[in-house]
Amino acid sequence: AVALIAARGQLGRAWNRLMATFAPRRSRAPGAWEPSLREMLVGPRRTLLAGLTIHLVSRFLFAVEIYAGLRLLGLPSGWRVTAIFSAVPIALSVAGTFIPGQLGLQEGVQALVAAALGIGPAAGLTLVLLQRVRQLLFVPLSGVLLAMVTRGNRGIEE
Repeated sequence: AVALIAARGQLGRAWNRLMATFAPRRSRAPGAWEPSLREMLVGPRRTLLAGLTIHLVSRFLFAVEIYAGLRLLGLPSGWRVTAIFSAVPIALSVAGTFIPGQLGLQEGVQALVAAALGIGPAAGLTLVLLQRVRQLLFVPLSGVLLAMVTRGNRGIEE
């Protein structure tokens, strides 16, 4: 049905009707941007560049984490293997959007990737489990950091 609607050039109109039916009513004029999004895109570039920098640093730290995990497990840890293992979660975040926490998906795919690299599926699974342990350790830390930021922002809101 979607292909037929798209072929007839009606996909945009059908999507707008669907959104008008199910989307919450807003008091803003049609086509108006969310103010914070507009400010980010047309305002000073400093905020956008800071977000990009934080993202790139986090991806680099994730690659370092994978490199350290490979070394810890005594596996080949060259830049190519590290880059491959680092790219898998990025691709899975797009493909596995509908799986909460991508539980099981990342483990299975990393095991397949490790087997394809000749490392062995158990090594790929172990690498993912090391990452899951790190995630579990950072959950309490995240709560503490959020509490600190929330407490610091109370004076700003008033």
